[in-house]
Amino acid sequence: MNRNQFDTEVFSGVFKIDKQDFTAGLVNIQRKVSVLDKYAERTIYGDLKREIIGIYYNYSLTFSQFWDMEQYDKLFAKLTEPREFHIINLPKNIGYYEFKGYVAGVEDVIEFVRGESRRIITGLKCDIIAKEPLLRPKR
Repeated sequence: MNRNQFDTEVFSGVFKIDKQDFTAGLVNIQRKVSVLDKYAERTIYGDLKREIIGIYYNYSLTFSQFWDMEQYDKLFAKLTEPREFHIINLPKNIGYYEFKGYVAGVEDVIEFVRGESRRIITGLKCDIIAKEPLLRPKR
């Protein structure tokens, strides 16, 4: 399968981590493109000298409230799993982007409805940081 193509029989959702679909509740994916430099220094004349290592695509995911605690617990366990890296699948302009990355900055809010008898989870967010650059400068 071409990485830019979407196979609906294989890929049933918008967001996968380690081939598990966690699309339920996903309402927003924010992409941040970062340029990482090996060095960036100004000369005494003010000219900038730099060497680019690569361009990284990093993401912030926002989920809606969860009423199904089993579904939520499955997602939360995966997001907080003590693994160095995961295989992540996220949408891009056309198609999907698969990359190795790690989950960072997981946060959520537990809200109590009618006392403590009923709970909902709101405000689940996480950051996904790419392991390697998507683009590298030509040398």
